[in-house]
Amino acid sequence: MLVWTLALAMLIAGFGALRDWRNAAATQDHWASELRRPALDDELLLVAFGDSAMQGVGATSAETTLAGRVSRKMAFLSGRRVIVHNHAGGGATISRILAEQIPPATDAGAATGGDLARADVVIVASSNDLEQRTGPENYASDLRRLLAVLDPERTIVSDLPLEPGRRAYQEVLERATHDAGLPRADFAGSFLSARRSDIFSWLPPHLNDRGYAIWAAAFTTELPSRGHRP
Repeated sequence: MLVWTLALAMLIAGFGALRDWRNAAATQDHWASELRRPALDDELLLVAFGDSAMQGVGATSAETTLAGRVSRKMAFLSGRRVIVHNHAGGGATISRILAEQIPPATDAGAATGGDLARADVVIVASSNDLEQRTGPENYASDLRRLLAVLDPERTIVSDLPLEPGRRAYQEVLERATHDAGLPRADFAGSFLSARRSDIFSWLPPHLNDRGYAIWAAAFTTELPSRGHRP
């Protein structure tokens, strides 16, 4: 009986992981399509930078990802359509965001070259420096370089997730955002207050729809005035 129970559990997990990978692929196709669509004058533009969590791996659709939920809140508050340009890439450290994601959002020759100048709200989330154990000094330097090109009146940066080794990296992030005058999305406070364990997808440590909803709330409470603070 135990063998059959374990086999069934493995089968369910396998189907769950396959479903989540398919959803992730469809979500990335959606973001790629959105990048080709410029925001019109009467539309708001949300620009996202980060890693696979910002891409929304684990969510059932683009709408239920972190960026998708923040855009829906912006639309609700403003009564206007919100276009999302999600530049995030899997495994991206802050250094890779600077090298791979910022140039397409600033290069005049790129289709999305005006993103940073046009953006109503910019959101940033990446935990890969923590997970890959980037040297704290390098992390601090990269983070300050990134924040220097982002408008503090329109940008929200996520705190780091509750993972081993977080404290030293979180302290670096808090100092850098404080010095740059940028608000932070309180990851720890949101998840500790929610007191839920059913927040992970079949692709851990990526979140599921419930997890992304909790995380998005940490961002939407910090929406700057141009993004229509509640």
